Amino acid sequence: MDFGLPVDTPLAHRLIAEAFDRARSGQLVEVGCAAGNGRTGCIIACMAILTGTPADEAVEWTRSHYCLHSIDTSEQERWVEAFPGRKRLMTPRSPGDPIPEGHVGAVDQDGKLWMLDVSVAMEVKPSTVLTSEQIARIEAFKEILAEHETTSLQHALANFGRDRTPEREIRIWERIARVYEAEVRARPQVNEVERKLLYRVIFACSFDAGMENVLSMVPAAKSLPELDRVVERYGAPGS
Repeated sequence: MDFGLPVDTPLAHRLIAEAFDRARSGQLVEVGCAAGNGRTGCIIACMAILTGTPADEAVEWTRSHYCLHSIDTSEQERWVEAFPGRKRLMTPRSPGDPIPEGHVGAVDQDGKLWMLDVSVAMEVKPSTVLTSEQIARIEAFKEILAEHETTSLQHALANFGRDRTPEREIRIWERIARVYEAEVRARPQVNEVERKLLYRVIFACSFDAGMENVLSMVPAAKSLPELDRVVERYGAPGS
């Protein structure tokens, strides 16, 4: 469905990895959806992560190299950033090779080039007008999460405006911000590395506040002090 996400996330992850492997081996891989923006952009961004692009940079990479309007909603952005990227060896191609029309290409951190066919149409999606109250709430949680959520306010508002259910998504981010703020207060000596890990754990909880899911999405979470408390706090009613 337009603006949507896969119903079965583990299956989607597996299919994306399989498609990436086929592209890596030189096979033609086509990615598409109704307009070629949201769901298509999500898949391309996930494949970029598989090449070594940091998860928190994959959305912007996709918009720069594929389509400015890729990945329609903040909900889709969160789904991409939670993608469990894996380092994969690739058949090297010369970084100097031209990128054919209708393809995107990326050089990974080892200097290897991969190409992906993206023969899809591009279309700008309409936006929903957010209320002044919703805008104020977005500003509030962005201030709390400013160290980690670095997109501009204008960019964030545009993304929320493209959400199918912006109010639901705003409430998710407010919960993330409340739990993060409470946990930082509870850790007087918390450093930058621990804050970043804490944010990633809470972010993972926003998809499924279960310990198994959190450890699957963020393996480093096992090193976070009071991990059980973080997961429980996110899942608690009224958090």
